[in-house]
Amino acid sequence: MTQFKNFFPPPDALLEMETEEIASFLLDYLCSDQETKGLNFVSHSGFHLNNFVSGGSIIPYARDYNFDVDKIGRAISEAWCWLRREIMLAPLPSSMTGSM
Repeated sequence: MTQFKNFFPPPDALLEMETEEIASFLLDYLCSDQETKGLNFVSHSGFHLNNFVSGGSIIPYARDYNFDVDKIGRAISEAWCWLRREIMLAPLPSSMTGSM
């Protein structure tokens, strides 16, 4: 996956942003990874909120800046939910777990 910190501002700036602003960074990040791998959201089931916020993307980003992973995870989770509410992310029809 593309380096998370290449798409997001430092955590102190990120945590001061509105959810919609964070969502735009998140969507750019998710789309860039799909373009890099030549995949699309319809055929790929690797994106799931729980895996994303507790997985390998956010942890190195938080540690690089010596920031609390849970605070960053919460902000990203809220942005993810905002994207779903705005129908910019949707679960795969074949997924019972809500994977994107």
